[in-house]
Amino acid sequence: MVIVEEPPLYLDIRLRNLCNLKCRMCYLASNSKVEQEQKELILKNEMDKRFFNWGRNKEIRNREIWKTIYKWIPGIRRLYFSGGEPTLIKENWNLINYLKEKDYSKNIFLECNTNCTQSLKWKN
Repeated sequence: MVIVEEPPLYLDIRLRNLCNLKCRMCYLASNSKVEQEQKELILKNEMDKRFFNWGRNKEIRNREIWKTIYKWIPGIRRLYFSGGEPTLIKENWNLINYLKEKDYSKNIFLECNTNCTQSLKWKN
């Protein structure tokens, strides 16, 4: 087994599926509206409800992941956000503002996969 002790240079962040659209090509892990529609169909048809247990304790895991991401930030050189719609996700904006505040943003190439329905101005 190999253990890598060095922090990564590149992060691909897709920790939430919050979205303002319900595109047919998206699946529930990438789109909150598609996820809700699937939940409603399962409940309506009394199908197996265990299908949605994959999200249990997701928030707790995400908090731990964000702690690790912030720890790695000084060495990050490339950052990619996706979602859902990443511009709707508050934690993404918190990270971007942190990068600006701490002057890490000058060293990081930022990419974002967006549906272009939201303003990309810096949010505070």
